[in-house]
Amino acid sequence: MAEAVVSFVLERVQDFATQEAKFLSGVSHQVEVAQTELQLMQGFLKDADAIQGQDATVQVWVAKTRDVAYDLEHVFETYGLKVASKKNRGIKNILRRFA
Repeated sequence: MAEAVVSFVLERVQDFATQEAKFLSGVSHQVEVAQTELQLMQGFLKDADAIQGQDATVQVWVAKTRDVAYDLEHVFETYGLKVASKKNRGIKNILRRFA
């Protein structure tokens, strides 16, 4: 279950990086690091699924990993909204100058 969350977030991050590449100046390295971290989480969760029911520590790690994935998704959504807001303001300013 938690692996599905991480897979979903990893796909969203990759889509975001592809679509917003021109707006990622200064954060492209952080996006690559986030992708790597999500891939590591995904690998951990694949292994953890096999033993999760047997080990309480693994259950805690899985829950924390899922929480981190959700937090990372929230960060990218927030950044995407800020980029979109700046992009729209720029277009509005250009239109006002021409009007």
